[in-house]
Amino acid sequence: MSRQTVYLHFGDRAGLLVALVRYMDQVLGLDEAAEQIREAPTGVEALERMVRALSVFAPRIYSVAHVLEAAQHQDEAVAAWRDRMRGRQAMTRVIFQRIADEGRLAAGWSVDTAAALSYTLTMPGPWRELTGELGWSPEMYAENIIKLLRRSLLSN
Repeated sequence: MSRQTVYLHFGDRAGLLVALVRYMDQVLGLDEAAEQIREAPTGVEALERMVRALSVFAPRIYSVAHVLEAAQHQDEAVAAWRDRMRGRQAMTRVIFQRIADEGRLAAGWSVDTAAALSYTLTMPGPWRELTGELGWSPEMYAENIIKLLRRSLLSN
């Protein structure tokens, strides 16, 4: 298949990457994982499910996520990556609102600040650094991030 054929179908490189991400979401069952997070019995359980899901999905999507993340400010069509990240950011905020409503948010943290910190710690960059450069397994990543978030942002 020629490059021209690909561009005729997808419009440009960004269109191809966005279509690839949507396809990967379907194949990897991202919607089902998000539903499992939303259905968690508590906000704390939802947070733990989210971190574990990210540790499973990250190795499968990292190469595409890295390209999209790098191109997001250069290509208007890849702004879809920012929309995707805003969706993950919103989910994280909903989780921390649940945690706060359940009386489990640690003193000194607002929902927005706790959600922003959690969202940032679970971005592809920190995941890659910890698993790729420092040798953590996905399981070790999930357990240590959960431990950090629990001890830092949650009350007992």
